[in-house]
Amino acid sequence: MHKRGKRFHAGIKIDCKAQGLGTFDTPKEAAQAYDRAAIQAGRPTSKLNFLDQVPKSYKPMKKKLRSDNTIGFRGVYKVKGNRFRAYINIGGRVRSIGYFGTTKEAAIAFDLTATEAKRPISDLNFPDMIHTKMLKNKFLNKNKKKKRKTKKSSTSTKSNSSSSSSSSSSSSSSSSSSSSTGGGGGHVLAEFPSTRMGGGLI
Repeated sequence: MHKRGKRFHAGIKIDCKAQGLGTFDTPKEAAQAYDRAAIQAGRPTSKLNFLDQVPKSYKPMKKKLRSDNTIGFRGVYKVKGNRFRAYINIGGRVRSIGYFGTTKEAAIAFDLTATEAKRPISDLNFPDMIHTKMLKNKFLNKNKKKKRKTKKSSTSTKSNSSSSSSSSSSSSSSSSSSSSTGGGGGHVLAEFPSTRMGGGLI
């Protein structure tokens, strides 16, 4: 909105194209005209001038994802080992939210953090979901427990493999010692097997 002489002109940009909404006698009328056009375009309520005039049934349009987004959710990126990491930009700083087993879990974590940061609903992956701090704590704690279980199972697997390798090495050493002992009590070197030459053993 800007002033033209004694009147006020309202405009809005939709799909990178500026659209004129008309000229009005008061700034309030121009602002209301902008809000009507913004609601039709599905803009978030944070972009409107008069929140008390927004229809109760109004649902902002979900913001379009970037053209290079292949995941299908905002703030979610694939990492190694079929895991997904959630990020969010707050105040110009990229903040890591955590690692998750599915894209949906990472997307919900992004939404919860975005809600705390007072992002508009149009920024969320699941705008119809009720995002609360209690849900965030429950969700993230559940993810932490999963991480602990994964670490414990990997640790136990390592310990089992090391114990089995030690037992196999001890059994192999005992078998080599038993094989190096002849039936008549004499000691035979396994490294130099008997070679048959001219019918005799040397």
